[in-house]
Amino acid sequence: MSLPLIVANPPVFYYNKDSMKKLNGLIASDGLAAGPLYCIMEQPETVIPSYSISENEIDLQKSRLTGAVEKAKNELSELISSSSDVEKSENDKTGEDIISTHILMLSDTAFLDSVFADIKKTRMNAEFVLKRKLDETVAMLQTAGDEYLSARAVDIQDAFESVFVHLLKQGAKDSRFTKVPKGAIIAAKLIKPSEALLVKNAGVSGIIMEEGGVTSHISIMARAWDIPMLVGVKNCMDFARTNMPAALDADGGFVLFNPSKTLIKEYESRIEKRNAEIKELLEAQKNYTERLSITTKDGVQVSVNANIAFPEEIENKFVTISNGIGLFRSEFLFLEDGKIPDEDTQFEAYKKVVEAMGKKPVIIRTFDVGADKMIDEQETLREKNPLLGWRAVRYCIERKEVFKTQIKAILRAGVFGNVFLLIPMISNIEEIIEVKKIIEECKLECNAAGKKIIEKVNIGIMVEVPSTAVAADLYAPHLDFFSIGTNDLIQYTMAADRENTKVAYLANYFEPAVLRLIKNVIDAQRFIKEQVGHLVSMCGEMASHEDAAFLLLGMGLRHFSMPAGKILKMQKFMQSVNVKDAEALYEKIKKLNSASQIKAEVQKALEKYYAEN
Repeated sequence: MSLPLIVANPPVFYYNKDSMKKLNGLIASDGLAAGPLYCIMEQPETVIPSYSISENEIDLQKSRLTGAVEKAKNELSELISSSSDVEKSENDKTGEDIISTHILMLSDTAFLDSVFADIKKTRMNAEFVLKRKLDETVAMLQTAGDEYLSARAVDIQDAFESVFVHLLKQGAKDSRFTKVPKGAIIAAKLIKPSEALLVKNAGVSGIIMEEGGVTSHISIMARAWDIPMLVGVKNCMDFARTNMPAALDADGGFVLFNPSKTLIKEYESRIEKRNAEIKELLEAQKNYTERLSITTKDGVQVSVNANIAFPEEIENKFVTISNGIGLFRSEFLFLEDGKIPDEDTQFEAYKKVVEAMGKKPVIIRTFDVGADKMIDEQETLREKNPLLGWRAVRYCIERKEVFKTQIKAILRAGVFGNVFLLIPMISNIEEIIEVKKIIEECKLECNAAGKKIIEKVNIGIMVEVPSTAVAADLYAPHLDFFSIGTNDLIQYTMAADRENTKVAYLANYFEPAVLRLIKNVIDAQRFIKEQVGHLVSMCGEMASHEDAAFLLLGMGLRHFSMPAGKILKMQKFMQSVNVKDAEALYEKIKKLNSASQIKAEVQKALEKYYAEN
């Protein structure tokens, strides 16, 4: 267990023209920051004593552990209640949710029973056995091959840290953030989930983390609080020094250590300009909290929606001004601890999002597990090509009870807003028919149990398999909407793994074959029986790029969904373009035979647009 170390009177570093260092990282939260660094240092691991105990001491060790766990839980509960009388934002409440999660971890009787059993079996002291058990759990999560599960290892270590404090009778430790100056960019090897609110209260302007991933709790919070953040910045603590100037470019995915004064001023100017633009645009879009669409320059209604993975993300101001949730990646609820959440847990998560969005649509994608988001059952199969294997709807249909648990939770949440149910990885009509059958079974079971559900749920499918795109007109009469997932659709169409750098050049959304498939899906909307709602939307990466969005408008697409950080810019873009110009562009490119030719024509059209605007 790592304990914090506060650095007093840190050395001051001065710029040397030859000493600037640029490091790349993963973008956890968009934005820019410039200012002094503050390094959050780590102490060496706490030494956990190990000693043998007699049979007569077994109950004593169990009692010590039980008492330490209860003290830790009480401290966390007090931390929540202590702020109950203070006016709090939803983001602060999210921080409380993290603390509540830690309390649940400490309340895991199955885990504690396994520790008790090992104390009895090994005749070793409580803290030693607990540490060993935690190490085993953490190792399992970190080697699961899933970035999100790896992030949960940090949560578990964090939750039990205070238990060790009580077992070892250590005094309370000072916060690592008490001396962080407001406006500083903090650099750390890793920030624990329980420290998220401390980071916010410290008033930092940016976060750089050597470890961690974009799905960690601190990353989620950074996005909700609009704090620019990079994770996975390898070796950053080798270069970062407290008081060293830094420029964090979380739009570009890099950080500059020790840049010149000129560069710092340049970034300060960019930040000032960016903040002014955001303020102006947010003011202009102040009615967006109620609006379901925006209007192009020539009066065509379009919607710019948000992609989210966690309920907490609805607190992001850019999600708030979106026209709805175009993709709720529900599998991240599934992957959080490697266990299937029960119906009530899922219901509360979906309800939180649906209620917050009011009349706006919330498209919830059912569990898309498999490929790069495997659970244990899938891992053991060791499929040669998991991207083409037992994943998404294929898994859910076979694991019917898992699927029904989720469907019931979504049907219940639908009572509180405007829910759309999205099924991923559909490859043939039989899958659609089977899914609809299961949904009807869920309705009957909910009604029999006296659970309030929506009578009619909008059912759509992800179009990410070429067979589905080709036959979209045949599927449409059975559905209420389509959502085009371009990330998978492109790689399946081009037979090119998007994660493989050697064939990455093939993953191009301007490829004629890709555009033809997309156009086929857009045109198939006329076959959808009830012409309401999001008939065809796009939630893949392609939808968030202006060049692609302009062309897609010309192809007839009206619903776009993207990460929160892209929403405001896309809204501005959509309100300034003419759909007629986009349609003229599509007519010009639709017979071109290469991606490079199409891209050149699109760039030409955009250059003209930028010059006029």
